Amino acid sequence: ICLKHYGSTSESDYILADIPVDYIKLDGSYLRDLNRNSLSTRQLESVIRPLKKKNITLIAPMVEDTSQMGTLFRLGIQMVQGHYLQPPRHKMDYAFFDE
Repeated sequence: ICLKHYGSTSESDYILADIPVDYIKLDGSYLRDLNRNSLSTRQLESVIRPLKKKNITLIAPMVEDTSQMGTLFRLGIQMVQGHYLQPPRHKMDYAFFDE
């Protein structure tokens, strides 16, 4: 089960408490705000920290460039979606992490 648009409303945590989920897809506004510098990496980390403690696989949508990938990888987000990327892979082992 995947809970999409997590964080888009105050109801997200209530839904999460009632339904056992395997995946959480963050709301795209987090990535947009991170790109615009209106959301800090520390603020995003505080949103996802409780989710990581529950061992839920996190998905970040709207990933459009390599700088986002590095940030998301360091935050522990396991899966990404976006127009910039290669086809989906099981591991985040893209070549630009070697740079």
